[in-house]
Parts: sequence; structure tokens; C-alpha cells
Amino acid sequence: MPIELAYLQGRTGRKSNLFTKQCLQALTMSNFPLIACDSVEVIAGYMHGLTQPSLSARLRISNSQKFAGINRQLVQLLGPYVPPEHLSEIDDGQGGDCNALAGMIGDAVGGLQESAGIPVLNSTKIISGSQNGEKVAGSTELIITMLFPSLIPLAAKLVLEWLLSVLNNMGPEQRELSTKQGKKLDQLFQRLKTLAPGGSNNIRFIRAADTLGIPVVALPGGVFQYGWGIRGRWFNSSITDETPFIAVKYAKSKLLTASVLASAGIPVPEGKRVKNMTEAASLAGRIGFPVVVKPADLDQGKGVYADLRTENEVYAAFKQAGKLSTNIMLERHHKGHAFRITLFRGESVVIVKRQPAGVTGNGVATVEQLIEKTNTDPRRSSSRFSIMKPIAVDEEARLLLQQEGLRLDSVPQEGRFVALKKAANVSTGGDVIILEKDDIHPSYLSLVKRAAALLRLDIAAVDFITDDIEKSWQESDAVIIEVNAQPQMGTILTHLHGQLLSSYVPKKGRIPSMLVLGADREDVIRRIRENSGHDLSGLGSVSTDGIFIGRERIGDGGKDSISEARMLIINPSVSGLLLAGELEAIESDGLALPFIKKIVFGSWPDEWEKTPKQMELLSSQHDCEIWFVRNHPLQSYSRQLFARDKVRVFESLDSMIEASIQVLSEENND
Repeated sequence: MPIELAYLQGRTGRKSNLFTKQCLQALTMSNFPLIACDSVEVIAGYMHGLTQPSLSARLRISNSQKFAGINRQLVQLLGPYVPPEHLSEIDDGQGGDCNALAGMIGDAVGGLQESAGIPVLNSTKIISGSQNGEKVAGSTELIITMLFPSLIPLAAKLVLEWLLSVLNNMGPEQRELSTKQGKKLDQLFQRLKTLAPGGSNNIRFIRAADTLGIPVVALPGGVFQYGWGIRGRWFNSSITDETPFIAVKYAKSKLLTASVLASAGIPVPEGKRVKNMTEAASLAGRIGFPVVVKPADLDQGKGVYADLRTENEVYAAFKQAGKLSTNIMLERHHKGHAFRITLFRGESVVIVKRQPAGVTGNGVATVEQLIEKTNTDPRRSSSRFSIMKPIAVDEEARLLLQQEGLRLDSVPQEGRFVALKKAANVSTGGDVIILEKDDIHPSYLSLVKRAAALLRLDIAAVDFITDDIEKSWQESDAVIIEVNAQPQMGTILTHLHGQLLSSYVPKKGRIPSMLVLGADREDVIRRIRENSGHDLSGLGSVSTDGIFIGRERIGDGGKDSISEARMLIINPSVSGLLLAGELEAIESDGLALPFIKKIVFGSWPDEWEKTPKQMELLSSQHDCEIWFVRNHPLQSYSRQLFARDKVRVFESLDSMIEASIQVLSEENND
């Protein structure tokens, strides 16, 4: 299922069993207590303070045994597959009761989704649980209903199914997944990755938005909207709705980029496209060794072979690069250090020195000892979750040592850097060193700004090489080697995504939003929309009357509150939201929005006595105000759920409508 469909999928309207009868029979015979799931439902809206859709699942947990120690066993089973921070959450699930087990299941379901690249922003919620006295295998059982938040609730369902199968068939001494369990998990990950947003930038932007309180809307094609209506911004990874298509076209081709930059007097390496090995060797001879061979249309250092000094090395590099692309270029190699300056709207936000895998001598330790010490850095691990990778002593490392007249048992002098890789990539053991503006000559800031502006890029990462960063680029052997229109940010500098969103998305991306409840909600919305005293041309409203922007009816309303609200929040002309709601629908489907500024109660039918329990769902909207007309039957109960300063009482319905118009009018929307 495409992500945009999985994300938007409303209530299925039916409950589904996770296990067949044969599977349940096998589970009953397992060594651990039976954990069954007899119903699941997708909640496309927002419930109990969650900022993501969720999967509602009812678990039936046998209470015949204690569960102490099962968390540690599960940590061992999932260790290779789940990020360390999620493993620690599972391991922290102390206690031997069913609630602790349910919490551990929630942490594991979230961690496995994260491993597949699906962000899980909230903790699992246990929303009900009661002893029903029924006998299962000679014991009573506990029924627990849980909400599993997920960008894609379908993913949570698939993970829960696999996890319960493992738990119910786990041997007392089992410390790793069986071959069959591991194979099924690999298949599960393959499926989940087809649903995931893709790319580390999308995941980090979604996380940063949640931290900042910015609402996220998934759109088709891997695009995400941050914010609503007139304050919503579109991002495809780090390409924004400000980024020109022509700019991306140029930046994606290293050949076109070099040609444009050179035309503007910006230094770039001499080079061109080569069609075959013979042509590559011939060009290398003309421009002089050493040279670089690389794909002209790939980024992240893929297929880059630098400092090639012989024809044989050129042949070998061309062959390897040709496996990744048919568009290969060769250029002169420039000695020096690699740097990257990232810019937002022409302003430098971070400067890094990109250092290849290597060690720095201290005059005492050998190269081999220095490598061993460097690899003890806890950030370095072969785990796929590690930010940095260990330094490996391979053929390339041995060749570089030989070129420098060194061996593994050599003792480099203090301060001497010994490179063990040619390319400066974190994925091959490299490192980045954060620099301040005062650490580099100001001419480089001017140079990279000119390059980004020339390509009309609002976000850019400019890579360059220089042999002396403290001298001006005119005085050193400096060249720009790449301009990235879609830079991967945050491998080390995790703050950049939040910094960028804060710059691009004003006021948390939120616009005034009101939810109208009560028997007269349609009339209240109609009166607000049709008022003549204020300009509400940007007001998006939904009721059974229809879906409106201003007074223009754009569709039918009253069928699916979540998709109807979405129709408005992705529209860039909408400056305010006015939605009709029913407590019963909210209880089953969730709220249409994760954040609501005001909840307005109109008149209430005779059966209002049934609503207090349902109103507890609204209490998770901690930042909103609750509005009543004086003497409303729910007024006193609301003061128990909300802080007193969040409950506002009006003398009449007319005065409440006038205040609503003030909130939603354009002059309050600057």
C-alpha cells in the first residue's frame, strides 16, 4: 500500500484476527503464556494526545504466570534488529505483571518500525484493561486495549503479528531468533521499507517537526507538508517548495554543475565525461595524474575513486564506478582537505571539515594501536544503527600506508595525520569536524554563497577542497567539487532539521482551528461562515452543509471528518479551520487534527448525561480552550478535566459566535 494511502486509511469498519485457528492452537501449547489479539482497527485520527494515527489492538494476556525476565530475553532476541535506545526502553520494562508486558510489547513494536525507517513519535497507550474471569488454559486472563502510534498503522499491525508469534513460541533459554523467525523478520522489513518515507532526511524532519509541535501531513510521492494551509510548507527530503526545478536538474549532474560554475568564474577541477576505460586513461594522461573517477549523477560519495596515480588504477576505478552508473567522469585530483558548508537561503548554518578514515600520531603508539584505540569510540560500530563506522585495515589502507612509507607497526610523529581511506565518508570510517566561521578565511563563505546563488538554490551543501583553509581561495589550490541541492543532513548534526523547519514554517505551521460540538453545530458554523462583518475568505469549514473555503462550496461534507479536514489543510489559501464534530465519532475515529485551538459547545440534546466519559478524550488537547454558553450542562464537569483558565463561559450564543469570528478572521491571522 502506498504511504499516502496507508497514512490516510480511515477506520476499516471491521475487526480482523491476527491468527488462524491452527496458529492459536499452536500458541496455546507454547512454553510462555498465551498472548492473543482478537481485534485490530486502524484509527486514522488522533486520540489520547497522540500526534500520529494509530492501531487499536485488543490483547488477551494469560495471567497464569509472572513475566519477570521476559523483557531481558526479548532484548537479546531483538538486539541485532532494533536501535539501542529502543532496546533500553524494552529492557526498562520492569515488573512481572500484564501491564508491564503490554508496555514492553508496545516498545518492541515501535522499535521494529523505527528499524524499518517508519517514525514512531509517541509511546504506546494502554487505554483499558479489566479482569473478565474467563478461563484460558486453567487461568483467568487480562484483556488490554492498546493504541500503537505509527506514521503507517498498517506497519504496526504487521509488526505486532510477527512479535506475538515470537513471544508465544519463545523457549525459556532462547537467546536469538530461530532461522525461521529471522527469515520472517527479514521479509517483514522488506515489506515495511516499501511503506516507509525513505531517506534519512524525511525521518529526521518528521521527528524535528514533532519536537517543535509542527503538524505533519503525508502527501503522494514521498512529499511531506509541515504545517497547515497558508503556513504549510512542502518538503521532499531537503528539497523545498522554494527550490527551482532547473536548480535541481543542474545540481544532480556534476558535469552540468561544473560547466555552469566555470562559466561564472568559480574554480572547479579540470575534467570531462569519459565513455570507456581507454578514453579515461587517455584523458588522465593529458591532464596529469593523480585523477578522480566518479559517477556524474550520484551523490553521497557513491562510486568516487580519488587520488588515482596509474592507468591500472584508472581502469579498475572506471570498472567499479561503471557498476553504479553509465555516466562516468574523470577530473584532476586536488590535494588538500575536503570541506562542506551548508546554507539555508544564502546564509551559512554549518561548516565541517570532512576527514577520511585515518589516525593522528602521538609519537608513541603504532598505526595499528592508534586504529584500535580509535575504534573503541562508542559512536563507532559495525551495527547499521551506528553513526560512525570502525576503521578497517583493507587493501586501500595498506596501499596508502605504503605510499607514505609507513606500515601498521610504524610510529607516526605527534600530530601527523595518517589517511587510511581516500574518500572522506563517514560510512567508510571517516569523521567530520565542526568549524566556526573564524576558523576559515572569509573568502570561502563568499565563494560558496556565490555558487549556491548561481544555481538558485535555497538549501545547498557546497563541497570544496583546499590545501589551506586559512588563506583565501584565490591564494590556494581550491576547487568546488560538488553543489548538493538535496543534502543529507544530520548524520552528525542532528539539529539542522529543526533549525530549517523553524526558519521555513512560521508559528509552528498552525492556523486558528475550532471544533464545534453540540446539536446546533451546523447552524453555528453557518452563522460564522456567512457573517458580513469580517473577511473570512480564507476560512475552511466543514459540516453537513458541505466543505467550504470562504463562502465557496468545494465539496460534500459530513461523511469522513478526517479526509474532509485534510482537504482543507493541504490547501494553501486556507487561513483558518472550522470543523463540526460528534463525540461518538471522535471516540471511534479520533480527532481530525492533532492540535485544536478552541473547542466550542453549542446546545446539547437531552442525552447529554452520556457524554462525560467521551469528553475525557478531549482533555488530551492540553493547549486548547473549551467554550460554553453559561449554564451549559457540561460546564462544571469540564472544569475537572481542564485547567480553569482553559474554560471560557459566554453570556449568550451570539457573543460566543462573535468571539469565534474574531479568532478566525484574517486580521488575527497575520
